Amino acid sequence: MLRALSLVVLLALTGAASAQDTISDLDPALAPLARLVGQWEGEAIAMTQQGRKVMVQTEDVRVDLGGKVIVVEGTGREDGVITFNAFGLFSIDGETGEIWFDAFTQENRHTRVQPTITEDGFEWSIEPERGPKIHYTMRFDEAGRWVETGRYSMDG
Repeated sequence: MLRALSLVVLLALTGAASAQDTISDLDPALAPLARLVGQWEGEAIAMTQQGRKVMVQTEDVRVDLGGKVIVVEGTGREDGVITFNAFGLFSIDGETGEIWFDAFTQENRHTRVQPTITEDGFEWSIEPERGPKIHYTMRFDEAGRWVETGRYSMDG
């Protein structure tokens, strides 16, 4: 049973011109994720044990290492104070060609998953030994905005 919608992020592209120069270098395996590249900003709402938190969230997404990785840095601020900071990396396994997503947080957490690429974004899940399963869905809406949701489930 899903306990609560834990995170909803709605971001609009704020300026991608500098990032667009490197999309042409992107490895074909990462091409379905090219639409992420740019600078995004918008509102994020998180449901925590302390209640509803509203943040201004930014996502800075760029191509690096000659097109072999996509770097994602997300920052959430409440009243100008950073309350969320994460660093992600989409990469390709050189032997299998599989796409991997590594995410790191300011709380010293690391997650490595194989994302599922969808027609309008991607999805991934985290299943720790103890604690809730967390499933994230990132997609683009009709207006071209980045919409991300995260759901916690205590029973998978």
